[in-house]
Amino acid sequence: MYIDQLKIQHEYSRERDCKDITRDELLAYFGLLYLIGIKKAHLSNVKEIFANDGTGIQIVRAAMSYKRFLFITRCLRFDDKAPRDERRRTDKLAAIRQFFYPFVENCKSSFNLSQYTTIDEMLHPFRGRCRFVQYIPSKPAKYGIKMFALCDAESFYTSNIEIYCGKQPEGPYAVSNTPTDIVKRLITPIANSGRNLTIDNWYTNIPLADELLGKKITVVGTLKKNKREIPPEFQPQKQRNLSLALMKEHMIARSQIKSLSLDVKAFLKANYSCFEKKLEVVTNYTPKRGVCPSCVLEKERTSASMKCTRCKVNVSSISICMFKLPYFAKNVPANP
Repeated sequence: MYIDQLKIQHEYSRERDCKDITRDELLAYFGLLYLIGIKKAHLSNVKEIFANDGTGIQIVRAAMSYKRFLFITRCLRFDDKAPRDERRRTDKLAAIRQFFYPFVENCKSSFNLSQYTTIDEMLHPFRGRCRFVQYIPSKPAKYGIKMFALCDAESFYTSNIEIYCGKQPEGPYAVSNTPTDIVKRLITPIANSGRNLTIDNWYTNIPLADELLGKKITVVGTLKKNKREIPPEFQPQKQRNLSLALMKEHMIARSQIKSLSLDVKAFLKANYSCFEKKLEVVTNYTPKRGVCPSCVLEKERTSASMKCTRCKVNVSSISICMFKLPYFAKNVPANP
């Protein structure tokens, strides 16, 4: 349709300069775009890509000529321009909606994601005329179109993608842009699949994790420290009184790990019911190096010597880790 308009508006000297595009030619054009991206030549001048002096890409010239490539690029349209202004009243993505969302549906159906997925935003570099271009100074490109994508964490395949165009006008395309709602829309292809989702602290919250768990999706993410769901005991404090029960439960769980060294296991199995100068510990072990059994709980860290830095007793190897107990003994009350 647009080529017919060009034929009327411009008088071409040769008919082949404005001939209709066939399906095979259009597929070849898309293939060249993929190849240019793979060769990292998307920022190069088109003349440099089609150069015949050995510096260009030879297969590009074999597919089509330089003028034909520019002609197809200029004639390429993703919608009918005539009713576009009317559609823009209810949709900021009216110029590409008819093409973009069928493309996304094909991405969903063409590849089966692995069990590990992730959601994050990306900024596609763009400085052209667009109503929803974003400026993010922390990004390398700074200016561009912001997108939210669901990707495979192993193969990096993009399965679902959503363009952020700000607040849409009232109509069928007006949706919420809160992090929780964005995640809910993006995970529709993997709902009830038992997959794992990794997200950053902009998306992570406890209600979202509970809702995704109901859809058989586990979540791995970081939480901002100002979230209401975090208990006050977990917040950083200058003076913190540790709970004895919590400490016991944690130490008992850690003591079951077989991969820990023996001297660390001895510390974890210490009797925390009474904190006095002498602690009751398990002594049927051989320390690694650097400390002897009687000094393992009193030293903070040792140097790489063959003697205990406390009592000068010869030992065989350096200890992996020392712990400072006066803090716990001072802050945790002893049992009566």
